Amino acid sequence: MNLTAICTGLALGEERDVVMVASSGNKATSNVDVDFPARDPRTMAVGGLEVDAFGNMVLWNDCTVGIFGCGSTWGPSLDLVAPAKAVLSSVYAGKDHLTNGTCGDSNFTLDGTNGGYGLCTGTSMAAPHVTGIVGSVRTPNPWLGKEDVRDVLTSTASIPGLKDPQLAHGLPDAGAAMDRAFGQVAGQREHLFFRWRNLCHWFWPIQPRQPDDRRQRGQCGIRRRLCR
Repeated sequence: MNLTAICTGLALGEERDVVMVASSGNKATSNVDVDFPARDPRTMAVGGLEVDAFGNMVLWNDCTVGIFGCGSTWGPSLDLVAPAKAVLSSVYAGKDHLTNGTCGDSNFTLDGTNGGYGLCTGTSMAAPHVTGIVGSVRTPNPWLGKEDVRDVLTSTASIPGLKDPQLAHGLPDAGAAMDRAFGQVAGQREHLFFRWRNLCHWFWPIQPRQPDDRRQRGQCGIRRRLCR
């Protein structure tokens, strides 16, 4: 891992108020906390889910605890969870990402031979679900800061209050997050007036917050950084 490059990217993303989403890791254990960079306070850490024999969404775990690559890593820095088991994805046509056949073109044939789609498993498949919701929330309301977006997703997820030890705030709700981002009050959009850098704007936020203030949030959080 090129730690310098990752830390530089995190710093630039923070400076530009970018919402950064990272997968929690595939160690099937807490092991103190999720993997880096997911445990960095500037990111949103996403773990993985699978469907059990009863049709319930549970933490993904295909193996004995401690064996790498078989289950979702969890810990205090985890924010959300999303589907991670056998997720259909675009892949390099005719190639497998993993030699054991768990991710690649060869394990999905409905698109024909070398069709460029395959089933993949891991928290790397969970993080894009959350990233897509982040984009859906921030696109119609670009005035939302990255910490506002975090608040929107975690407060409208399946576990909005105190975190579950393994599932954190649970599965995000895209529809509820969109409503919250638009400032829905009793089914109606709430107009708020916001002054920023001597410019006046009408928009629909969660709450008005100065850009400098929102950049400072999370700087001294309980999550441990590797970057200095």
